[in-house]
Amino acid sequence: MVMASSFLPSLDLETVVCMILLVWGSSSVSVVVALPSLSFQQEAQSLLNWKASLSEDSQSYLLLSWNITTHSSPCEWRGICCNEAGSITNISLANYYYLEGTLDRLNFSSFPNLVHLDLRSQILKGNIPENIGALSKLVYLDLSYNQFDGTLPLSLANLTQISQFRMSRNLLTGEIDPKLFGNWSKLTHLDLPYNQFTGNIPCEVGMLTNLNYLDLSRNNLSGSIPNQLANFSALQHLDLSRNKLSGSIPNQLANFSALQHLDLSRNKLSGSIPNQLANFSALQHLHLSRNKLSGSIPNQLANFSALQHLHLSRNKLSGSIPNQLANCSALQYLDLSRNNYLTGGIPLQIGYLKALKCLDFSHNKLSGTIPSHSLYNLLFMDLSYNDLEGLVPNDLVGTVLQIDHNKG
Repeated sequence: MVMASSFLPSLDLETVVCMILLVWGSSSVSVVVALPSLSFQQEAQSLLNWKASLSEDSQSYLLLSWNITTHSSPCEWRGICCNEAGSITNISLANYYYLEGTLDRLNFSSFPNLVHLDLRSQILKGNIPENIGALSKLVYLDLSYNQFDGTLPLSLANLTQISQFRMSRNLLTGEIDPKLFGNWSKLTHLDLPYNQFTGNIPCEVGMLTNLNYLDLSRNNLSGSIPNQLANFSALQHLDLSRNKLSGSIPNQLANFSALQHLDLSRNKLSGSIPNQLANFSALQHLHLSRNKLSGSIPNQLANFSALQHLHLSRNKLSGSIPNQLANCSALQYLDLSRNNYLTGGIPLQIGYLKALKCLDFSHNKLSGTIPSHSLYNLLFMDLSYNDLEGLVPNDLVGTVLQIDHNKG
């Protein structure tokens, strides 16, 4: 028996069928041809069509293996993985710099079994095509670090299996359509920073109850922080920094018992720091700087036994520095600078923070003397622009110290 199992790229399906019929009745030779499936042909041709639309360097060097003459199956092509049936399940070109072009010629409907699409860190431009919604089995999508513009197509709502959605560092604009979130019940990771999104954060984002990572930072989002974020009981990372958000910090955020990273800095948030934040027993990073927060620093922050970074600078906080901060034994960076209204002395208990590397209390109205301490890991201390007086303790030798504009 003669087995012909090659892709036969020069023959179309009709020709191959005719060849089989011609030899069917022959008693001398039996021919078995492994026919490429229609899906196989469509997937290969779609990739080749897209390759042809890219820049010359992308075609001739970066995607050199995408060639049916030298590699008959796309499963052998660079960045492509297939299932046992030979259908493409994974397109991952993140490490192959730099593909230049658009996605206009990539027919997503040709990939019925695609679960992983990673095209990050390329030079891809233009709009994200509407037919990307045809990837009904897609679990992972990463188009970050490109130059995509326009709005997020509503067809993305059809990605009902999506778990990770990454679009950071593009030029995407417009409002985030709340209809996107209705079918994303399996989403765990939503990453949209460094774009140009406007409008409010949709309340419907609260439907993503399995979310553990949410980053909408460095956009032009406005309005208040929706209370519906409280639905994220598994959330570990929340970054809404560098937007134009206003209003108060919702008390409902206290539901984030698993939260490790909270960054709301560089917005227009007002009101006090909620005492309920003390429920964040796993919190490691708290950034609330550059807002319009007022009131005192809550004593309840002492519950943050895992806290490493506490940044409350450039607000309108008043009152004294809580002694209870000494309970934050893992604290490495403590910045309460430029509030202008913090008064009283520097607590002696600050000396208990043995892991502290950087301390900034500058531009306040602190008084009294600089206490001695045994902070052997302290590298930088800024106490300038206060009302402190007295001698500098000898144990600060070796620490970069700024104490100008005090009483002496």
